[in-house]
Amino acid sequence: MARKTSVKPSKKPASSAASMIKEFMSMPAKLVAQLRKELTGAKKQESKLTAALKKAQSQTKKAKNKSTAKKSIDKLTKALAAVKTEVKTLSQDQIKFNAVGKQLISFEKQWSTKKPIKKTRAVNKVRKTAADKPSLVTLEVIPEKKQTDTTVTPEPIESAA
Repeated sequence: MARKTSVKPSKKPASSAASMIKEFMSMPAKLVAQLRKELTGAKKQESKLTAALKKAQSQTKKAKNKSTAKKSIDKLTKALAAVKTEVKTLSQDQIKFNAVGKQLISFEKQWSTKKPIKKTRAVNKVRKTAADKPSLVTLEVIPEKKQTDTTVTPEPIESAA
């Protein structure tokens, strides 16, 4: 006998545009916080590698087998260089996303204080009427608040009488 599986509706409601906008506006700050965490971890790793490198260099002077000591120093040097480049890129990304967040906030402020501008749309289409006579479509000024309004008024059709 086949086992029945119940399909449960997801508990997460469908995200609306308002919640997506809110999440988008908060994303640069979240990225900066995450980069700050990664940056502190990378800096701790860098300091540990620096201390280990100094210790290995001091032990190289006392070591009898210098080739193995040099190999460990080379590994530590490569690891330290990789961590330094990681720290550099993380700090650059942190600065970049901090600036993006500031620009987004200033754009939002500017956008909210702007007065709506009336836009004109030039329509260059020629429509054929029932009598197969072309009629020009007129140019209409559409206010910005009614962006969904796409009414076009054709010229009156002359009756063929």
